Amino acid sequence: MGRKPQVYNPTQKSEFRRMKVEVALQRAIAAQSHGWRWGKHCKTHNERAAWINCMKLYDYTIIQLNRTLHGLDKINASCTNSDIQIWLSTALTNLETCRISANDLNVTDFILPHVSYNVSDLISNSLAINEDKVQKQYFDGNYNEEESFPSWVGREERRLLMSRSLVAETASFVVAKDGLGSIGPCRPQLM
Repeated sequence: MGRKPQVYNPTQKSEFRRMKVEVALQRAIAAQSHGWRWGKHCKTHNERAAWINCMKLYDYTIIQLNRTLHGLDKINASCTNSDIQIWLSTALTNLETCRISANDLNVTDFILPHVSYNVSDLISNSLAINEDKVQKQYFDGNYNEEESFPSWVGREERRLLMSRSLVAETASFVVAKDGLGSIGPCRPQLM
């Protein structure tokens, strides 16, 4: 018995953004579930190692997508668009790491068909949608330097990073090994 697909009709861009992340999360869970079932088919050490690695990375991806949804729900009032961008980027990096490790172990044909599910594409699309929101923050006059930092960057760190004196400073020394013996390793030059 088939399930009747749900029809979503977002009325605002924020609803569409949330829907994209929800679909990415659903697909990630489906890929992970299929991956867990597929694990018993590992025949070589490399297949098993790549499978274990990818399953852990899918766990982390699902955590990041859940964190993103909570941020979009404004459950965490200190969540910024930068936080959402970081969490989505982390989720995408996890999937790319899975792909690279399977490639490094020469088991791409074994792993990737079972863990793909277009999750990377969905997260990439979510990043693009969120990037538009981040860019508008800078160009609409709603730019607030305090909000441009992720929520985990504390007040003192923000103040330090926004300091104009840091921007004005430039390197006042050059360290190089020229082979003539007049310039040595970096450590003594910096002391």
